Amino acid sequence: MSLTEKQRYDLKKFIKELDQHRGRHTEFVSVLIPAGYDMNKVIGHLSQEQGTATNIKSASTRKNVIDALERMIQHLRLFKQTPQNGLAAYSGNIASAEGQSDVRVWSIEPPLSLNMRIYRCDKDFKLDVLREMLEAKEVYGLIVLDRRDANIAILKGKTIIPLLKTHSEVPGKMRAGGQKALQRSITRR
Repeated sequence: MSLTEKQRYDLKKFIKELDQHRGRHTEFVSVLIPAGYDMNKVIGHLSQEQGTATNIKSASTRKNVIDALERMIQHLRLFKQTPQNGLAAYSGNIASAEGQSDVRVWSIEPPLSLNMRIYRCDKDFKLDVLREMLEAKEVYGLIVLDRRDANIAILKGKTIIPLLKTHSEVPGKMRAGGQKALQRSITRR
């Protein structure tokens, strides 16, 4: 299944917005939930992780991770069930100065179905799965031939990826009527 232009635009905009944020430590939370997965299990898992986060040594990182998990849990409780294609949710403190708190939550129902469950705390949001959805799924092989050259490439979406370029060393016709010149030299003997 291919994405519509609106879906592609919305997904690119979402990825671009999240891609500009970087954490100081491993304090950004990324949660990907596949379609049909029990939302209560995810909330329970995040609650356990919130309890585990109390063991983080750095006070500021501990506070940011616990706050991000709490906001994520509150956000996920708004959903009665997992959306049709799954859910990608992200949370973290994006304040520019250390010590300040600006915890935000983003979520999106991806245009294509998610087939994996991921929970990560890191310095950045895990957007690889969403980026893969933007890649073109249709791939075509191209072979272009002329007298002495051949090019082999792949057409993926609107991009041509060259694979091989060959050149033949077989000489072409030297001049018009080359065979007649050979006949004349044979008949003169």
